[in-house]
Amino acid sequence: MEYYKTTVPDRAGEGAKVLGPLWEAGVNLPAFNLTLFVGTVYSRFHYASDVVAGLAVGALAVWVTDKMDKNKF
Repeated sequence: MEYYKTTVPDRAGEGAKVLGPLWEAGVNLPAFNLTLFVGTVYSRFHYASDVVAGLAVGALAVWVTDKMDKNKF
C-alpha cells in the first residue's frame, strides 16, 4: 500500500485547490470518512468517544466540502 501526504499553506482557499481536483476526478471523499469510522469500530484500537468524534468530524467535512462546492470556493 502506498501512502501520500502533502503540506497545504495556511491561507484561504488552499485546501480547495488540493481537494478540488480530487472532487472533479470523481474521488468519493465522504467514503474516506466512512472507512475511518469502520476502521475505528472494527479494529478496536480506539474508544467509543473516538467513534462519536470521528462521526462529528466526518459530518463537518462533508458539510464544508458541500458548501465549498456550491460557492466554488
